[in-house]
Amino acid sequence: MNRILLFISLFFYTTNFWCQNVWVAHYFDTLPCFDCVHAYTWVDNATLRTRPGKDARPVGRLPIGSGCRILRESHDTLAINGIESVWYEVKTDSGQGWIWGGLMTRWCTGSQSDPEVKFFVGYEQYIPWSPVDTSIHEMTWMQIRAVRNHQEIAKYRFDVWEPVWNVTNAGNRGLTPFKDVIAVEESGESCGHFSGAVWLFWDGERFLDRLVIGGVADGDFSVWDSPVFPTDIRGQKDVIVLEGEDYSEYYEPNAEYPRSIMERIGNRKTLEWSQGKWVQNKAKNQTEILYYMVTESMEDTIYLPQSLPEEYRDWISSSKGNQK
Repeated sequence: MNRILLFISLFFYTTNFWCQNVWVAHYFDTLPCFDCVHAYTWVDNATLRTRPGKDARPVGRLPIGSGCRILRESHDTLAINGIESVWYEVKTDSGQGWIWGGLMTRWCTGSQSDPEVKFFVGYEQYIPWSPVDTSIHEMTWMQIRAVRNHQEIAKYRFDVWEPVWNVTNAGNRGLTPFKDVIAVEESGESCGHFSGAVWLFWDGERFLDRLVIGGVADGDFSVWDSPVFPTDIRGQKDVIVLEGEDYSEYYEPNAEYPRSIMERIGNRKTLEWSQGKWVQNKAKNQTEILYYMVTESMEDTIYLPQSLPEEYRDWISSSKGNQK
């Protein structure tokens, strides 16, 4: 059975939910084509075996960043740290054998400042929500590793909220403290789920403070931020500007016909690099009411701020304590 692209990320529940909960995260397309059958080890000393299975005899070990040409996949899966994958038979410069899919990745990119440095991203651990111990929160941990000549020089651990689908290197985007700015892009692909990226910052020796930038898509009620870097058309020197939208909703709980007013708010925040982390300069925050959406008897009417009827202005003023 062929699976399209790598890492089709979805939750897989066994028939006994209370006993096991793992994330199926590592699958690669095994159709023959020039590029789709290639992957790379994102850990060091990845073991090649004679057959699929952790008890199979080792036939070699692969350094981090080794290229693997995928030949075929197994039927059985193995779960490690909550990450489940099949095994793949691969051909490498060191020989041929079977490797567990969780040790390989196609999420990789090179440094734009140093051609010898490569970055590899992979899943480290999935911690499911526990119905027994509510203090345990669902978490998905990943790692990015910087590699030079098959030697790891730095790594950074971070969590994600949704399935990851791409990794891109944007250069330093005009941020002079950094050499590379890397986006680990994720998307829930439906309303009510996060869509955005974890932005990672590389100074040439290590990964520094990350930023999670994005939002939740839900029609008129979406909430989001988008980054404006110094190299963007509205960019400012050595700062990141977050431009986004939020909302407040006011309603009349005792009205004969349910009605509400949604106040759509635009905001702009400035992040400055200070003492090894990103800090918001609240003095530069800007907020603007973009429009109002009035819902009465299932009918929606849009008003610009200057055209909102006085009746609705009074309603908002008297409903501040009834915000949802």
